[in-house]
Amino acid sequence: MKGKAERVFRRGETALKKGKHKNALKHFKKAVDALESNSHERAEALNLMGMLEPDSNKAIQCLLEAQAIYSTNPQTDPMELSGVYHALAAVYLRRNDYDIAREYYSREVTCMEASGFFTEDQLKESRELYERLLMIHENKDKYSFDDIDELLGPIKYVLEMEQD
Repeated sequence: MKGKAERVFRRGETALKKGKHKNALKHFKKAVDALESNSHERAEALNLMGMLEPDSNKAIQCLLEAQAIYSTNPQTDPMELSGVYHALAAVYLRRNDYDIAREYYSREVTCMEASGFFTEDQLKESRELYERLLMIHENKDKYSFDDIDELLGPIKYVLEMEQD
């Protein structure tokens, strides 16, 4: 990243860290406009935009463009692509498109596996947690809060571990 694009991108990162999502989104949009069309940095900015964009159609557009850039770059870390797939799955989950969400969660775990950072047990646990999450969303009218709390128990535990 060079010059203006880098400064704007860093401002977006700072705003994101402070929880100022609208401001961060604005800066990432400016960075995308200033970056080369197929650059790794552009993919990174698009990925962040997709995670922050409240309009699901715009979010999907950003994330698919990021995925296309990452996929054509042989130096892309599988975990970067994994993050894009996770964000796409989350957008489709919010839209109640469960089959598409399931496909992107599956792609995410495949990338996690390719990264070599995770054990078989961790990968299996990730698959199970995503299936539980999808099951809850697909059947949200059938579960009480206690049922959901019990089903999400392992997910909450993982999230608490990440915060420590």
